Amino acid sequence: MQENGTAGARVRRAFGASTAVQTITLAPGSPRVDCTAEIDRHESETFLKAAFPLDVRADHAAAVTQFGHVGIGGAVREGHRINLPERRVRGSGRVAPLAATEHDGLVVSAVKLADDGSGDVVVRLYEALGARAAGRLTLGFAAAPVVVTDLLERPFDTPPPGLTDGVVALVLRPFRILTLRLRRS
Repeated sequence: MQENGTAGARVRRAFGASTAVQTITLAPGSPRVDCTAEIDRHESETFLKAAFPLDVRADHAAAVTQFGHVGIGGAVREGHRINLPERRVRGSGRVAPLAATEHDGLVVSAVKLADDGSGDVVVRLYEALGARAAGRLTLGFAAAPVVVTDLLERPFDTPPPGLTDGVVALVLRPFRILTLRLRRS
């Protein structure tokens, strides 16, 4: 396929009762290859993944995954720019973030209410650069205490990170995913 100078390929696959169409494109002058997938999935309790078994010879390479990347430092930002575009809302006031970090390697991936309806806030973040990262998570709301949970929001029996004046002190191992549950105060 070729449109507006963009070269690409479209691959159609079937597995079980499901189908997938994967589109791989390279725009003129672009430093990246874009891959998208449209999936009509009918299986349950099965694992779905995309594999890219490539042999690449290059001086530099970067790959963005859901929880981290290996390679060029700007790949995480570029991945978020593509997958999570900025949403604009009309209004006259500034909207402060509910949770933010100042370290490029600490990425907030979700801020949401707890699934149990308690009104607690769940913040999920991960280390994205493949190196130990120490930093601060600044909260845009009053909260106490902090509880470390698993991805299903069940508490871990582990000491929580410190919370002082709306700031949580963090140290994450390479590519670690951390889920925090906070009670609004």
